[in-house]
Amino acid sequence: RNYPNRTTTMKAALLSLLAGSAAAFAPSQNKASSTQLNGGKDDLVALAPKLNPLVKFYDPLGLSDQQFWGTTSDETIGFLREAEVKHGRIAMFAFVGYIVHANGITWPWPMQLDGTPFPKVLSAPEAWDAISDEAKLQIFLFVGFLEFVSIHWLIASLSRRMRNTHLHQNA
Repeated sequence: RNYPNRTTTMKAALLSLLAGSAAAFAPSQNKASSTQLNGGKDDLVALAPKLNPLVKFYDPLGLSDQQFWGTTSDETIGFLREAEVKHGRIAMFAFVGYIVHANGITWPWPMQLDGTPFPKVLSAPEAWDAISDEAKLQIFLFVGFLEFVSIHWLIASLSRRMRNTHLHQNA
């Protein structure tokens, strides 16, 4: 068999890597695009076939027509979008936490004021079972507080945004 020379192969691989990295710093010829979303149901219906031509617009629960907490359906759609992004971030954070526990990584200081250390276990469920009920309550209260603040901030923010959009459209 006739195998290529390893030195030649390595030089070719290195050259292709360098060419690819140089292209990464070349100026882009793409036109700038906007990420602004108006957030109404009409926008969702128009955008859905472009994002997923097979399914198109799919809202089996009719959430895009709902009006949570006395807001408009557009504000409700904005709330649901924000909640989806937030919960996606929480899921990513939970995954990292799960991996950290699976590798036995803990903080170097005690977990509780009485000197109780962090549990040295290899799974997140074991870690949850090993912490005290007071620590669990503290976690739930903190997360509940963040949810409470987030929901009230979001409703106020969406109301303000929708009012401003409505004023600009009717001006």
